[in-house]
Amino acid sequence: MTCSTCADHPDCKNSKRVVLDTSVVIAILGFLCNQYTRQSTQDPRVTSFDDLCLWIDYFFQGLRCCASDDRLCVPSAMFANEISLHSKTSAVRNRVKFPAAIMKPTSAQCYASLEQLFQANIVQIAVSDALVRALRGARGGSSDLSDEDMSLIGAAVLHSEGTEKVALLSHDQALLDWTLKIRSCGELPHEGSKLSTRRIEPEYGLTFFSAIHECCQIQTSAFRGLTAFVESQDIDRWEQSELKSVKKVARKWRNFSGTWQALLESGLRKERNRLAVASA
Repeated sequence: MTCSTCADHPDCKNSKRVVLDTSVVIAILGFLCNQYTRQSTQDPRVTSFDDLCLWIDYFFQGLRCCASDDRLCVPSAMFANEISLHSKTSAVRNRVKFPAAIMKPTSAQCYASLEQLFQANIVQIAVSDALVRALRGARGGSSDLSDEDMSLIGAAVLHSEGTEKVALLSHDQALLDWTLKIRSCGELPHEGSKLSTRRIEPEYGLTFFSAIHECCQIQTSAFRGLTAFVESQDIDRWEQSELKSVKKVARKWRNFSGTWQALLESGLRKERNRLAVASA
């Protein structure tokens, strides 16, 4: 399973540096593990631990296709506390339901293999506590975001180096909203200098996936399945929340419909292009 890269598409509008939130990693793993438990489907994607690793790598490589420097970056603190499988309290280990039947020969060995896969695809960026504090105090106030989330924004600012576009991918709307506020600052005072925030671009993870699906020729069925899984999980979470808002749930449904329609349309365009090339 391979995809073409942005180097093959010089007009690619998605080409930029990429910083990745834990929520996107969890979405990929959750979808693939869910595929194993749904053996009644016509095309189950995961039937073994090797399949799971293969597909995880496929999605990571897909994201890297549109990363202008071929890297997926996360802050070191977020990787250690939320993503790394070395920690029994990591968000990935606690929020992803890894089917016991495929975690063989032992879960510990499987976690070690997955950790190697993460390390091979994800680059860590050191973000200082001072930068986290500066971000928390930006725009004249604090935020309820965790230090790890703040460090993600910090990683995007540092990775931009003031001149490069950086996509911050997340499924956490509060994080995306705060990133927009940081970007609107233009500059962030830090350690006697000023860091430019103008080039960071918060993006809902599925929106970026949809764009990659079309420009880098990743399988339509794979992204359709991921989209359906993530959106259904998101909507279920809102509908079951005691603090649910009818307007927010309705917005989730509208977003789902729009994303789904965009996937269908781009899938049709890709198929037409494939047929045109084949008949040329």
